[in-house]
Amino acid sequence: MADLPPLAPVPPPALRSSLPPEDWDACVDAWVALVGILVEAPQQQFVAVALKDESACTFLTSFYGQLASSVMPGLQAGPKAPHLRKLCFLLTRRLLLEVSTPPTDLLDWRFLGDLCCCYPSSSALRKLLSDVWEKHQTSIGPSLDKAKSLVIKQLSFGNPSNNQAVASDIRLLTVLASASPPCGQVLVTGSDFLDTLSDAYQAQKREGLRRVLVANAYVGLTSLLKGPSPNLSLLLDHLFSLKAAAGVGSPKTKREPTLLSDLVCSSDLLARLERYLSANPQKRGQDLVSSLRSYQSESRVFHRRYQKQARKSDKGKGRAPDISGTEELHAHRLSLVTQVQDLFPDLGSGYIVRLLDFYGDNPETV
Repeated sequence: MADLPPLAPVPPPALRSSLPPEDWDACVDAWVALVGILVEAPQQQFVAVALKDESACTFLTSFYGQLASSVMPGLQAGPKAPHLRKLCFLLTRRLLLEVSTPPTDLLDWRFLGDLCCCYPSSSALRKLLSDVWEKHQTSIGPSLDKAKSLVIKQLSFGNPSNNQAVASDIRLLTVLASASPPCGQVLVTGSDFLDTLSDAYQAQKREGLRRVLVANAYVGLTSLLKGPSPNLSLLLDHLFSLKAAAGVGSPKTKREPTLLSDLVCSSDLLARLERYLSANPQKRGQDLVSSLRSYQSESRVFHRRYQKQARKSDKGKGRAPDISGTEELHAHRLSLVTQVQDLFPDLGSGYIVRLLDFYGDNPETV
C-alpha cells in the first residue's frame, strides 16, 4: 500500500481527444487497478494512505466532474466503464464514511451534485448521502449556503450571457436536493433563495431557465415534507409568501405566469401537500390548499404545455388516424429516450418519457 503510485486525474477533454486509443485504455486499466487496491485495502491501511495521499480525491473530483458533464465518452462507454464507475463509487464511500475528516472537496456541493448525476435513481447513492449528511452535515451545510449565495448573486446580476452557467449550477443543486432531502431543506431555509427564484422567474422570459427555476423550487419545497423531521410550518410560510407575491385572492392578482402558478400547475406539489395534511390535519394548511386550487384553475391557461391531452373515445367514426405520422412521432420519441439512456443507463424508459414531457422533448435539458 505504501508503495502505490498516485492516482492521476482524468485528463481534460482537449487532452483526452488527442490520446491514441491504446493510451486511453492504459489509463483506464491503471485507474481500475489502483482504485481496486484501495477499495479492497484493510481499514487501518486505507485510512493511513487516505490521510497522506491526496491523489485519490483529485482523481475522484476530476472523474465525476467530467462524467457528469457528459464530455468524456470514454468514461461512459466501453466494457471497462461500468466497472470503473462501481469502483469509484466504493472508493468515494470509503473516503466519506471511514475517514474521520474526509477531504473538503468531497464534501463540496459541486462534487456531491456531480456524484448524484452519475448514479441516477440509485438507492445505494441515496443511502450514502443520508449517511454522509448524518456524519458531516456541519461541513456540507456551509457549502450549500455558499452555493445559495452564488446562485442569488448570479440571478440578481441578470446577465443574459451568464444564463447557461446559472442554469447549470441550479440544475446541479436540484439533482443533489432530489437525492438528499436534507440538502433541499438547507436550500429553502430562510426566504432569500426562494424569493430570488421567484423574482428571476418574473424577470426571465426564457422558457428553459424558467423550467430550471421551477424544478429547483419544487424539489426544495417538497423536501420539507420528507425525512425524519419534516417542516410543514416552513413550507406553508413559503407558499404564503409566494401567494402574496402573486397577489392571489386580491385585486392585484398577477394575470401572468408566476413561479407559484407554474408550481401548482406543472407539478404535484398540491397533491403531495394534500396527502400530508390528510394524515396531519391543520386548518391553516387546508385553507391554503383550497385557495391555491382556485389559483391553479385560473392559471392553467398560462401553462398549457403541462396539461395532458384528454383522450377522445373512439366510436368508430371519423377519419382513420395518420399511421405514418404516429409512427414517425414514436420513432422520434424513442430516439430521444435512447439519447438519455446512453448517458444514464440506470433510468427506466417510462421515467425518461415523463422527463421529456416536462422538458419539452429536450434531451439536453433532461
